[in-house]
Amino acid sequence: MNLLWLGVLAAIGGLVRETLGPDSLWVIVAVNLCGSFVLGGIQGVLTIVRSAWLQNVLKYGVAAGFTGSMTTFSSYILDVVRLFRNHPLEATALAVFLPVGGLTMAWMAQWMLTLLPLAPLRRLRDDTGHQ
Repeated sequence: MNLLWLGVLAAIGGLVRETLGPDSLWVIVAVNLCGSFVLGGIQGVLTIVRSAWLQNVLKYGVAAGFTGSMTTFSSYILDVVRLFRNHPLEATALAVFLPVGGLTMAWMAQWMLTLLPLAPLRRLRDDTGHQ
């Protein structure tokens, strides 16, 4: 079942990525910062949710599938190297800003979770019916 979630949500993430248009500096920054925010939020929710089913959907489907196919972290260094040939200042800014911005977005998502009333998530049952 995990592979199903991974595949379906990876397809959706890839479609989202494609609809944003050709790779440009701003598209690369936008998708990676959004992906960092989503991953930070998922990490925070995973510390609360006890349902094994929901944890698997979040880990495999949303984190690995959707976010993995939407973001360009896997080709991040290649993007920086390509950009450096013609635009060294922008490439340097991307190399420095994206990791710092990504960490900031992940932290912000986790901080925002502390502001939400998440008691209903804590009450979700696991697959065995136990709380």
